[in-house]
Amino acid sequence: MSFNGITEKKMEDGSIAVMVRFQHMSIRYPLKNFTTLFGCRTKTQARNKLIEVKAMISEGKNPFVNSKNNLNEIWEDRIEILSAKGTWGENTVITYINFYDQYLRKPIGKKKLEKITYEDLKDIHNKMTDVKSHTRNTIRRILSPIYEEYMKIGIVRENEAKKINNEKSTTNKKLHLRSSDNALIILKKLYSAVDYLQTKNKNQKSEIQMYLYLLIFTSHRKNELLKLKKENLILKENKIISPKEITKTKEDYHFPIPPICLEYFKTIKKGLLFPTFSNASINAVFDRLIDVAKINLYEGKKLTPHDLRRIMLNVMVTECKIDSTLADTCLSHVQQGTIQDYLSYDYKDIEQAYHLYWDMIVLNKEEYDIKHNNAPENIFSPENDKSDKLFKLADLFEKGLLTKDEFIEQKNLILK
Repeated sequence: MSFNGITEKKMEDGSIAVMVRFQHMSIRYPLKNFTTLFGCRTKTQARNKLIEVKAMISEGKNPFVNSKNNLNEIWEDRIEILSAKGTWGENTVITYINFYDQYLRKPIGKKKLEKITYEDLKDIHNKMTDVKSHTRNTIRRILSPIYEEYMKIGIVRENEAKKINNEKSTTNKKLHLRSSDNALIILKKLYSAVDYLQTKNKNQKSEIQMYLYLLIFTSHRKNELLKLKKENLILKENKIISPKEITKTKEDYHFPIPPICLEYFKTIKKGLLFPTFSNASINAVFDRLIDVAKINLYEGKKLTPHDLRRIMLNVMVTECKIDSTLADTCLSHVQQGTIQDYLSYDYKDIEQAYHLYWDMIVLNKEEYDIKHNNAPENIFSPENDKSDKLFKLADLFEKGLLTKDEFIEQKNLILK
């Protein structure tokens, strides 16, 4: 079956490039810019050159070794190949493309790989003073494999990217070493500050506020929330189903809609829930929210949207007295071993845990005690007899002291 395709593409500088995609000897080659590679200016020239390229491949030669590829061309090919193979997931591709476009495309993108020096890369690295070491190390992560590949075919002699120091992260994940506010105080401050956050575009204010509320109340991964669409809303059940196509675990995940977001979601007719808010803006907006909330951070320390995940786990367990395994399940973490197979929680358990958590954020201590401490004992509390028995039962099964049928029978008795 023919897989040949020759098209024209208008480039950023206004020039027209002839692009060729082809298949030969059962191998599909990624889109190639024949104008840059071989100087083709018309489709006819590209068609004739393609005949030569295929002939060289049939002879075991690499027609692209001596091509005029610059780093931008190499990068586009690599993105396409690794995406198609599934080597890089969607989130990884987005992260790397954003990094490349922000830090590498302009200063070195138009250079041929063999012309890019260690000094070029070091200069870029030294200018990245506003980002963490993990982000600066991305230069090595995305360029080093390219150098290794081109060393094998003799284009370059050394891996210049490996010369960049692989910096160790100095970020401490412990909240108490970054802020004098505890986890619950941070949550309450952030929740209260959303309403006071100013946006450059007034028409975007409601969208950004609702995104921040959803982030604060669910602590789901920031990129996954941006990808949610109208069809992921189950409004009759006040539920969101995050599909496996966008989740890190590659599994569907169900979680309740925070009441404060419900009316906004009802106005969405189709498409993305947050259509104009971009991934590139999230950290900047969150930093502004931190300032408005007056979070007490120590000098040189900061909080990120991802920190909300450990904050939620901390508050669920220490303040709401929710069992740690259930709290972890609310974060859509995959459990391990016997617990994963036999001690999973139902959606109603997750829903109840979230409602306890939300009340802890929006109510004061007296209101929370009146609403919950006079209610029947919370079955998710670690002190609860049922929870203790289930964990002991799981331990016996894991040690081989119970059969699967015995485990299920005893579990059903405990849960009656």
